[in-house]
Amino acid sequence: MKNSNVQSSDLLFNQAKLMGLQPRWEAEYGLFSILPVGVKQRQYFFHTNLNLNGELSRILVKNKHFTRLIIEQTGLVNIPYILPSSREQLNDFFEEHQPLICKPLLGQQSQNVKLIQSQEKLEHCSLKMTFFEKYIEGVEHRYLVLNNEVIAVQKKEREPTKDDPWKLFYTGLEKKNWDLKLSKLALKITNLFQLSWAGVDFIVDQQGNGWILEVNSAPGIVKIHHPDAGISTNAAKLIWQAVLKKGQRLSL
Repeated sequence: MKNSNVQSSDLLFNQAKLMGLQPRWEAEYGLFSILPVGVKQRQYFFHTNLNLNGELSRILVKNKHFTRLIIEQTGLVNIPYILPSSREQLNDFFEEHQPLICKPLLGQQSQNVKLIQSQEKLEHCSLKMTFFEKYIEGVEHRYLVLNNEVIAVQKKEREPTKDDPWKLFYTGLEKKNWDLKLSKLALKITNLFQLSWAGVDFIVDQQGNGWILEVNSAPGIVKIHHPDAGISTNAAKLIWQAVLKKGQRLSL
């Protein structure tokens, strides 16, 4: 079975074909190119990395410590976090904020993410390139932002299995059910990191408070097109329209 990145590439490739962009696969694991009418050279893309964001912006949100640090210094509500330099420092943080989430500093797609509820489990966590934050119980929501506009919102509820403890059930929400406060916050965050294309994830706790969970500069679009429930959004078409519009501006 193809992973979600390759599936996103498939959606973009097929939409490019429908739009007459003459897509061509360059490698079987996600690299492809397009040749719009009137353009002499092919433009290359990899998964959902579509030249809509700058390199620095991508680096700042890929590194979870950088992201949290900038959010904190901007004065936005932040989940308590730590990038510990010693085991003693981590133990003190655990005593104050347990349970914790342990995740790779540069990880993605919930890979190797662990819920730490005991001192014993904490001792098995490496300090090397590992980031820790307070675990917030609640429901995830993703706000997909393109060119300073929220184009889709999804609710992501955990349905853990033995093989995948972080498996999620995706529901596409109608616009009338979007949280206006979180929509504005998502736009504020993408402007803060100068992202034209991003997925901003929030966790909404049992009191209804929204916490910034993660910022993704190349969000997958498979579940936007094919949610488990609710409405779907043709993100691929909107993305190509943005890419072509940016290309036209650069050629002027």
